[in-house]
Amino acid sequence: MATIHLFRHAESLHNVDPYFERTRDPSLSDRGIQQCRDFKLQCWDKRNDADFPFMKSVTHIVCSPLRRAIQSALEAFGPQAGQRRLIVLPELTEISRLPSAFGSSRDELVGEFGDALNVDYLPDDYGTVGRESPWAYELTKIHARVGAAREWLASLARDAGAGSHIVVMAHGQLNHFLADNYEGPKPPGYSAEWDGNLSYRSYLVDPEAGTLHETPESMAKRGAPLISPEDANWIKEFLHERVEKNTAKVRRLYDHNNKNVIGHSRQ
Repeated sequence: MATIHLFRHAESLHNVDPYFERTRDPSLSDRGIQQCRDFKLQCWDKRNDADFPFMKSVTHIVCSPLRRAIQSALEAFGPQAGQRRLIVLPELTEISRLPSAFGSSRDELVGEFGDALNVDYLPDDYGTVGRESPWAYELTKIHARVGAAREWLASLARDAGAGSHIVVMAHGQLNHFLADNYEGPKPPGYSAEWDGNLSYRSYLVDPEAGTLHETPESMAKRGAPLISPEDANWIKEFLHERVEKNTAKVRRLYDHNNKNVIGHSRQ
């Protein structure tokens, strides 16, 4: 069974400029691109103990269809990304009520990134956001797609075999739901940022339950557990209730978006 490493993307424009929170599918910031390049350099520098010491054993790179995740995977895992196409998995789309989580179309992504992407799992209508979409901001649909992603990754880990390493480049809140691990979000806003830009946690799949369990090494690296199980469960319920509270607002936003109210950024 392979080890799965859940990454959050590097710094995006919407992380530093509120304007881009209202812009569809923003790119990485200049600082985010540099974060990826520094990460890659540090991981391949034989003089240092790498923060991610598994580069040579990466067998698959799976990423969210959002531009910031694709760019992070390509920039941070250059040699590996060049040897194999990134698997774009729509179930990894960020969980957010903001337009910055609305993805580009399949044709747009292929036009920009070309053969670097394997878009076999990305439907033709992925870029059409709406209340009927499987990627809609609705708790039941979120649980469904996160469960499907977990099952798909578990199957991939089984096929890859022991000693293999799978990189999943996704998003802060999505990763908390995917791993069912709610350590990290802090008051007052409980923004789900994983452990920061380009941070990762490592997981093994429970072969019986199909759930993800963080490795002891990963927990030690970040000093976990940082909060009690009771507090973690409270945060989980808080994030779930926040989705339910904002679902109606996001549905109205979908309707506006389909009338071309929201911009689309490739900056």
